[in-house]
Amino acid sequence: MGVRVPPWAPKQLGPRACLSALIVFAAGGTRKAEARDPRRLRRGTPSQGSDHLTSKASLVSHAESPGHKAPKGDVVVICYTIKHMAFYTGKGDSGTTKLFDSPQGVRVSKSSPIFECLGQLDELNSITGWCKVGCPDDLTVDGRAGKDLLREVQDHLFTIQAEVAGAPKAVPPESIETVSALIKSIESQLPEVKSFLVPGGTEFSARLDIARAISRRAERRLVMLHESGDRAVSDTSRAYANRLSSLFYALTRLANHRAGVVEHPPEYLS
Repeated sequence: MGVRVPPWAPKQLGPRACLSALIVFAAGGTRKAEARDPRRLRRGTPSQGSDHLTSKASLVSHAESPGHKAPKGDVVVICYTIKHMAFYTGKGDSGTTKLFDSPQGVRVSKSSPIFECLGQLDELNSITGWCKVGCPDDLTVDGRAGKDLLREVQDHLFTIQAEVAGAPKAVPPESIETVSALIKSIESQLPEVKSFLVPGGTEFSARLDIARAISRRAERRLVMLHESGDRAVSDTSRAYANRLSSLFYALTRLANHRAGVVEHPPEYLS
């Protein structure tokens, strides 16, 4: 079995670059793909590991694109240059930056609605992390730890952020079904809610209420961005953003219920 580095692989790696690769096996006419750990790679040398720095599907697509078919029995190493993320570059000092799909040499003003939306999503992701670290270890939903559920929310928010920034990403449809089922499960465990409720039952539920409010603002920015025409946001990502505030609301009610907190409606002043 031969090992070859295709001609489109990078010839040189800069001092701040790391190597990622995909080993494509063509044995018996059946192609198989496995991601490899870039930290253990040397050019043309397979390694052990399973870390993913680049989408396996996109790499397979690249590897099997026209003109880049691997001869039967070969092992093809497809290499990518991925720069490390510096704490700062200074390139945005003038108020511009770049997106994933920015043309070569083109920069975008930070006043763009795209960056306003990205900022709101980033804020929501950070607040979700604050909720995650404050989640009681014994809070579970259908056998799943609350901390794990919130970590999963963060992954979905990163996916939406990537999509807004121009990457070919979107929330998968099954995620909407999963979070919808989760909300219904939580609702079935709680007393019926017949009015607005005053936030602040416990510290954890108060954090969740903040996340709920911010998630609605982030969704509004996402919808505004989509309707402005500056960035088309997938139906699934917009639907997930809409469902997310409901999830935070459900988790807030569950947290108070599990803590034995009696929630009260607001007293409206006349």
